[in-house]
Formats: sequence, structure tokens, C-alpha cells
Amino acid sequence: MSQTASLIRYSARVALFVGLLFLCQFVGRGIVFEPAKTEAVQLARSAVKAQADILIFGDSIMEVTRGGNGGGRSLGAMLVKGLPEKKVFVLSYPAYASQVFSGYSYYFKQARYQPSMVVVPINLRSFSSAFDMRPGWQYEREIADLRFAHSRLLSAFELPLLIFKGINLESTSQETWLSQKVFDGDKVVGIAKDFYDEGIRPEEDSIIKKQFLWFYMGKLKADHRKFKALKEIVSYYVSSRTKILFYVTPVDCVTGERLLGPRFKSQVAENVSLLADMARDTGSEFLDLSNSLGADGFLWPTEPEVSEHLSHQGRIQVVKQVVPYLRRATADRALTSTDHP
Repeated sequence: MSQTASLIRYSARVALFVGLLFLCQFVGRGIVFEPAKTEAVQLARSAVKAQADILIFGDSIMEVTRGGNGGGRSLGAMLVKGLPEKKVFVLSYPAYASQVFSGYSYYFKQARYQPSMVVVPINLRSFSSAFDMRPGWQYEREIADLRFAHSRLLSAFELPLLIFKGINLESTSQETWLSQKVFDGDKVVGIAKDFYDEGIRPEEDSIIKKQFLWFYMGKLKADHRKFKALKEIVSYYVSSRTKILFYVTPVDCVTGERLLGPRFKSQVAENVSLLADMARDTGSEFLDLSNSLGADGFLWPTEPEVSEHLSHQGRIQVVKQVVPYLRRATADRALTSTDHP
């Protein structure tokens, strides 16, 4: 037998094996078993079942209950309470960002769920190397499940794709993350490892200054993957009744300016301007809360690192700005309110 014929037979056997593997997966999972029921998919199904008129995405900012005498009420719960005449669903989880919101929006498109308003928070820190490639904050499996779960056929092929690395669940590592560049505007000022102070509470100005630079001072560009994901979200609601509201979450600009000077607010404003242009170009609503709070509106001095978590008073101020906006935008709809379980 010639070498060519042997190679053909070997290739055919491999192809047959892979085909049988996919077929068994289809029979076993796509027919006998239900598609993936991860927490993300279950939450998406709850949102579809609720059929709320206003869908609010969020990260840990939406869930924090510490700070002040507000009875332990989160921002999400306060937004729901502030809109008693509306049906509101809050879908949030720590470190969720635009790529995850895009995954949910794809799921909702397939489910034909069209709320009148979808609220998408934009955390400026999510574009930094401190956040973007951080291990544990990628949610690759959740995004894959959301994109596969609505179809039995596609769901049947998810596991084989995971096995053969067709879906990468290890897009980053601690080593990869800590090797990412840190920018001050356009200028590279080091790598993440130089700025990461694990377990050190930000009490000294030198540490706080490093974190504010790392988190917020890089120049945002339109080719950033999380920026692209924001436009992808809009694309899933094209030709539907749904309006998108992008809102930039508050940043402690008072402390940032104290430590880094006027250029801190300038860089934040420049990045926000690019986001505002994106919203305008996609026909979306835009609300900039980046510089809306004083230093007492934040909880980060009591936390392991600088963050955008809000004190009770900070949450009150955000509610005072977001609720009237949503009420005006959905004035023609009067439904009852609910939050996710």
C-alpha cells in the first residue's frame, strides 16, 4: 500500500472518530438532555420569563449593599423601588462587562425578548489592563453557554468544541495578565506586575496614585475588544422596539485629580467623549455619570483596592439621575415592577 493511500485511510478514520464523537454528543445532550443550564443561562431565562419593560445590566456596583444607613439596599434594588410604575429586571454579577452583556443580548435576540429599554453600564476601569485580561473575570464559559443554549443543535456541539479547544476557556492566565502594558494616555509606563499590590489596602497615597493611573489613565481606542462589544450589543437590538441607554458609572475624580493633577479629569473626559460618539453613531442614549460624585460617594477606602463601589449616599445620587431619565424615556408604558430572584 502506498504512503498516500495509508495517509488517506488514517485521515478518514480520524474524521470518522470525530464525527461519531459529535454525533454521540448530539444524541446524548441535544436530544436526551436539556441544553446547558448554567447560572448565566438560568438568569437569562428568568429575564425572558419576566418580560420586563426595562432591563438593567450591572456588575458588582449594582450589588454592593455596604456603606451608610440605607438598610443594606443595593443600587439595583433602589432603582427598582424608584420605578414602581415600571416592570424592571436587574441582571448583574461581579466583574460583568460589555462582552458578557453582549452574550446576554445575543441570547435575548434569539428568544425574541425586546424590552423597551436596555440599560448598559460602562465601567471605565473595564478597558484597562487591570480589568480586561484579569483571570476569573473573563466568563468565557458563560458567554459560550449563552450563545449555544438557545439551540439544541448548537448546544449539542458545545462540549466537543470545548474538548478540542474550538472554544477557548483559558484566554488568559496570571502570568499573561501581569505582563499586560500599562498606559498613561498613549505612553507605556510599565506592565501590570509593576502596579499590582496584592493584599495591600490602598491607604498610602503612593499606592492609591498607582491604582488610579493603572485603572483610568490609559487612552481608550475604538479597536479595544470591550469597546467593540458595546457596538455589538446595539446590533442585536436593531430593527426592534428596544432602545439602548449606555451610562458611564461614577469615578472618584476628586481623588484622581488630587493625586494626578488636572490631566486625570482630562483623560477621563477624552475617553468618555469617544464613548459618547459611539452612542450617538449607533442611535443610542448616553448618560455620563463619570464625574458626578464627590469622594464620599465611594467605598474603596475600606476595600482591598480602588473601585467604583458606591456608598449609600453615592447610590442615592445615581438613582436620582438615572430614574428620572428612565421614567421620561419610557413615559408611555406603565407596568408593575419586579427584580430578579
